Amino acid sequence: MKKGRITKIAMLACLVVTALAAFSGCGKQNVREATFLLKNRSEWSEAALREQMASEKGGVTLLENGEVKATVVYSDGASESLIAAADFMAATLERMSGSNGVRTAVKDGSESGFSIYVGRAANSAAIDLSDVKDDGYRLEIKPEGIYIVGKTDDAARNGVYDFLETHLECMYVSPENTYVPIFPTVKLALEEKTVNPTITWRKVYQYESVQNGWYERLKMNGTIVKEGENSIELYNEWGTWCHSSFEFVPPEKYFDEHPEYYAKFLGKRRYQFNVLGRTFPTHLCYTNEEVYQIAEAELIKRIEANPEVKFWDFSIMDTYFATCRCKECKKFNKEAGSEMGTLLAFLNRLADAIRDDYPDVYLSTLAYQRVKNPPKNMKCAPNLCINVCAFPGTQSYPYSTEGGIKASREFAERVVEWGKICDNILVWDYVVNFTHLKLPFPNFEFQKENLEFYLENNIRFVFHQGSREPMDENAEMRTYLLSRQLWDKDVDLLALAKKYVAVVYGDAAGLVEEYMDLQNGAMIESGVDLSLYDNPKKHKNGYLSPKLTDKYLELTEKMLEVAENSDTVNVKAVEMLRVNALYAKMTDTSWDYKAKKAAFEEFKALSEKYNFTKSGEIVEMSRFVEKDYPRTLIWIVFKYVLSVLGGIAVIALIVLGVKFGPKIVRKAKNKRLSTAK
Repeated sequence: MKKGRITKIAMLACLVVTALAAFSGCGKQNVREATFLLKNRSEWSEAALREQMASEKGGVTLLENGEVKATVVYSDGASESLIAAADFMAATLERMSGSNGVRTAVKDGSESGFSIYVGRAANSAAIDLSDVKDDGYRLEIKPEGIYIVGKTDDAARNGVYDFLETHLECMYVSPENTYVPIFPTVKLALEEKTVNPTITWRKVYQYESVQNGWYERLKMNGTIVKEGENSIELYNEWGTWCHSSFEFVPPEKYFDEHPEYYAKFLGKRRYQFNVLGRTFPTHLCYTNEEVYQIAEAELIKRIEANPEVKFWDFSIMDTYFATCRCKECKKFNKEAGSEMGTLLAFLNRLADAIRDDYPDVYLSTLAYQRVKNPPKNMKCAPNLCINVCAFPGTQSYPYSTEGGIKASREFAERVVEWGKICDNILVWDYVVNFTHLKLPFPNFEFQKENLEFYLENNIRFVFHQGSREPMDENAEMRTYLLSRQLWDKDVDLLALAKKYVAVVYGDAAGLVEEYMDLQNGAMIESGVDLSLYDNPKKHKNGYLSPKLTDKYLELTEKMLEVAENSDTVNVKAVEMLRVNALYAKMTDTSWDYKAKKAAFEEFKALSEKYNFTKSGEIVEMSRFVEKDYPRTLIWIVFKYVLSVLGGIAVIALIVLGVKFGPKIVRKAKNKRLSTAK
């Protein structure tokens, strides 16, 4: 071969390699190194803190040589939840001393000696609360006593739980377990300060948050439960929550006689439409005057019946469909440059109608799906709240940084644009993979930066949507860290995660750190979007590569071995990580039938042990283990057989080519020669 031809081929090869490299990098914008790595933080040590807690600080002594020196006192007329918090504090101090005794709080006037006063007790009545905002509290540590006071009993309760965390190193690691260190002697410095929450309204939507009153210890004021119930679907201060427009103008009441109240869609008035066997709602017609009159009357009726409610949501239904396509709606939205145009005009009118008579009531609506973008040349009424949904959004790149992945950039731009026309914004963020609830979802890296972005844009309300199903991926740790950050923007989230892993996993903490760091590092370095409906295949070259899923199995197996020989390890917590590792192996892109089958059998056993409910938002676990995943295993076998047969076919063709090829070539050549003659 000539030298020039070789050079050209080499250059062409270089161009192809360069092009492939560029193509493989598509979507991997501004890839960064992972920083949320537990190995980078110094070790957390209860023993070291024990010595520090006992050191003299020139203030007060809570415990001394295993004896509790303070009485917890609650105010006369305190609410049940504040009394429960006071009793919890008294019992916690007893545990902290190393005693197995039982200690409860006492009512104001029954105390003697040094006391901790919670709520508006007689001794704390004169404390100035002028700087206290929302459900924050005032803390004063004085020689004669400690005072934890808020404007309401719920605020004082927040103070009790916050004091135990920030001053005494306790940690509410799960609904059932509170970590209480053993500190026989505790001395505190004198102090006076006001503690206000970072975010006014806070909720992490996770099944575990409402179990055993955990949300109260986590200070999530957006959550509330009814007596005797543990529903996650209740929202403190809200009368209606989302996808609520049909509650005000119900189609079962109006559609038959007044189809014009509902959206014109595909040439016809409809309130619902079927797509591939699933029925989705449509919309109201927001330019119809009668629809407005019905909605206003219903809203006022609800406000009158529920005077304690602060927010009433009026949002589009959960649908992908376009808004009303009647002549009036189309014209208005075209001029507004957004399908939100007609809805915002409708809501501004409602907000104006109630503002004077109900000055403390807000309307809200979702900026979601077809109405996610703000319209042009319009502003929101001062008593209207826009709930901006991170859909599309991402958990693999911060909203606070310019550039980034397309989904993060688009969401950040929406928040900023809405902020220009609205003073009240709730961020609705998704911290879950709805399609694969048991799959590892390493999204801690940018939570701190995201909160900073919210604060820079004057976000007052934050709703982190996790899963309504029990025991989904890392649910308890995620709920704890996010709720703690919503309360206190200055908390060191990485240090808090390090401590959480130490107190929950004990002797297995090092393995857990390696497990989490591997996932987080690989996810960040891949530069691939982490979103709420991800298929595991999307991360086949990142944190869900077959090589790494094998490593997760190895690490979780070692954790289980440590747990067998240690009383410092929360076995259930380790088994939950094992479930996630098994699911990762089951759904990775390898064809390793044997490994996947073994992982499935172990996964199935743990599913039965803990009674898992769903594998995805709409997929029952029973269906997944009985039908869906067995079909996946069959498909793997089928692909393997096809590949073997394909290989055999290729080999056969090669053999046939070697054996008969020369004869065929000679025969063709002879034929051409004879034809030429």
